[in-house]
Amino acid sequence: MINALRSLFNEYEIKSINAQNFHEVWGVYESNHKFFIATSGSEATVERGLKDLENIPPNFDIEKRISWGFFEDGKPVAFLAALDGFPDVNCFYIGLLLVNQNLQKKGVGSKIIKALVEAAKVNGYTSLQLGVLGINKTAVEFWEKQGFEVIGSTDEVISLIINI
Repeated sequence: MINALRSLFNEYEIKSINAQNFHEVWGVYESNHKFFIATSGSEATVERGLKDLENIPPNFDIEKRISWGFFEDGKPVAFLAALDGFPDVNCFYIGLLLVNQNLQKKGVGSKIIKALVEAAKVNGYTSLQLGVLGINKTAVEFWEKQGFEVIGSTDEVISLIINI
């Protein structure tokens, strides 16, 4: 998937992120203090970021966990955490997309999602899904603007999908 994304989307350098190079995207986490306060009640921490790298559903193959950083001129622009083939083999599940706070509302997230949808098509996926905390109305609006539709909700989480 990363190769298709790189070939379709050369606006940013895309790197796989792991515990050893997480510091390269830490600035994206740190800039999103409002998001972390609103969704977890505390500031972002390196420990939280490292936990995000390992966060997977029960019985899910850790090798299908994806963490990518998007960089422009060597500076971190965004971070994406996803699951390859969840909840089914034809789905690409977005667990987290963080765009540097200073770059939000400037089209960065939309460009990344547009390219991600195209790369998913090339790789044979039929949908992309995600869950958003219900208190994060701005995020729900963003995803709906990208073409995602609400497919379910609980008191805490709103589930969205885009069929491709």
